Amino acid sequence: MDQNGKVRWLLVDNHSSVTETLPQAIDQRGIGLEHADPVAMDAQSALRRIEEESPDIDVVLLDLQIPKVPRDLFKDESREHGWRCAADISTNYPMVKIVILSFNKPDPASITDQRGLFELGGPMYLSGYISKDAKPSMIATAIRQVMDQGTPYFPQEIYRLLMQTHDNAKVSVEKTTNGFKFGDPCAHFLTSRLHAVMLGVARGLTNQEIARALVLSDRTVEAYITRCCERLHLEPATKPVLSGWASRNCLEVQLHNSSTTQDGW
Repeated sequence: MDQNGKVRWLLVDNHSSVTETLPQAIDQRGIGLEHADPVAMDAQSALRRIEEESPDIDVVLLDLQIPKVPRDLFKDESREHGWRCAADISTNYPMVKIVILSFNKPDPASITDQRGLFELGGPMYLSGYISKDAKPSMIATAIRQVMDQGTPYFPQEIYRLLMQTHDNAKVSVEKTTNGFKFGDPCAHFLTSRLHAVMLGVARGLTNQEIARALVLSDRTVEAYITRCCERLHLEPATKPVLSGWASRNCLEVQLHNSSTTQDGW
């Protein structure tokens, strides 16, 4: 948001019926909204635009049925990269609000099928979900609400559908003050002590440094790391992989859920 309170938003969609009319219609009906022309029509272009214009893009209105790269625009089988794009935006540009724009209601099964995204790329945050059938004035309201008030925009029916994934072991779904957080459920299977050890791993500390900080023996820390590897189905020797997972999940969990340190950190 600029100094005048204007919200810049980016449409990511490759359907001409939407891209040719929606940006102008929303800007006309939403006070203080400005589309970051031109429309991004694939995931690669969207990420490039956000990087080039960061931090000037505040909200991304994202269709789930988009191709990965421009050359796949006319390949129907390649138009499944919306979730991947949302996860990449959340990881690399966490200040950008993501509002899903779709003709279809979210299918809990399709969300849980994305577990690999969260294991490799960290959690994904969604601030809203609205139908393409909605009036431009309603879409404009959704954009202003997630940006101005910091409150998510999820119609009740959509909210219920997303919460159906909460008890599914494949993906962790949490309701937050800003929307929904989707992530690797393994981050929530760790005890407080295992989580404390993983925070040390995320910070790049050696086993000896972790042991001193938590007042544990070196052998105990090694045992905790082995136990974490077992829960995450990783080989104990793959510590760089474990460190990457910890930095994306355990460190992120602490930063979002607590303003104070604990367990020795």
